[in-house]
Amino acid sequence: MSRGGDGFNVSMDDARNAWHDFTTDEDGGVLDLVGRIRGSDRQDALRWLAEFAGVRLDHRPLTAEDRSRWVRQQREVKPDLPVARLWRRAAIVLSEDLLEFLKAALFDPAPRAQIDASEIRDIAQFRRRLRHLDGPELVGEYAEWMGRFPQLTAGIVHAARLRETAERRALQAYPALIASEAPAP
Repeated sequence: MSRGGDGFNVSMDDARNAWHDFTTDEDGGVLDLVGRIRGSDRQDALRWLAEFAGVRLDHRPLTAEDRSRWVRQQREVKPDLPVARLWRRAAIVLSEDLLEFLKAALFDPAPRAQIDASEIRDIAQFRRRLRHLDGPELVGEYAEWMGRFPQLTAGIVHAARLRETAERRALQAYPALIASEAPAP
């Protein structure tokens, strides 16, 4: 799948937070990609990424107890994290669509129902919070939704899987489409 150029030919996998460069056959996580592009190690990549995202890093070393708690926590959330990320992705899209609908209704000259501005605020805050959730916090939020709204949550995850499958198929078909539209040499 190499394009035959001399630069990067990178595929990103958001569900796994991973990348693969088909030109160099390198791959890894987000920190590896940042380090590769910047020509730095993972520690520098983390500092750069934290600064870029506006996240303050605490440089104190973890105690053995903190490390074992973190490892245990990661093992506990690992099985549910991929589905929780799918749920988050679809929930963000749904909340954006709902916000667009509610905001448009505010300006409708013939309102069908009274729009409560606090509802718009609450949905915008929910969407903002979801965008920053990951790891144990995301899995906890997903579990809470699954407990309170099991059918809705399962439907949202199902819709996200269908969308991801459609996007993957589209990306696989895209090179052939471009090649068929290219003028003959």
